[in-house]
Amino acid sequence: MSFEGVKINAENSVDGKEHDIHSFDEWREYCKPAKDPGKYASLVVK
Repeated sequence: MSFEGVKINAENSVDGKEHDIHSFDEWREYCKPAKDPGKYASLVVK
């Protein structure tokens, strides 16, 4: 998977700084958790 050009902006980072992302580990480290993580989730109806 390529992370070329992926950035977390200052508003969404845990430390208020913009970060270039090169892996899922960096995304997990720098991305601020959502205030309402279920807001955009939908139920799976079978």
